[in-house]
Amino acid sequence: MRAHGRALVWGPKRGDRVERDFVSCTHCQAVIELQPGLGRTAPAAPSGEAAWCDQCGAWVCPTEACASVCVPFIKQVEKQISDQYHREQFARMAGIQEGVK
Repeated sequence: MRAHGRALVWGPKRGDRVERDFVSCTHCQAVIELQPGLGRTAPAAPSGEAAWCDQCGAWVCPTEACASVCVPFIKQVEKQISDQYHREQFARMAGIQEGVK
């Protein structure tokens, strides 16, 4: 698993800096910090555990919504685009102009 990003985190003491690797949640695009020293394989989550989605094969944040149902972010975007297209098609067939009052 490769990190998607890297950040320099400055500590409270002068010259105290740490490099951290990050990935994004496949389901909601939240940023997940990878634990240092574990071969970049395990995210550090606020609850102490991160989730792995077996359906899409990617790290997800430990929230209930992301860990319980597999709906990748790109699928959510595609559904929104499809829904908008179908609303516009229906409005055109029904003779309704959306957004006009």
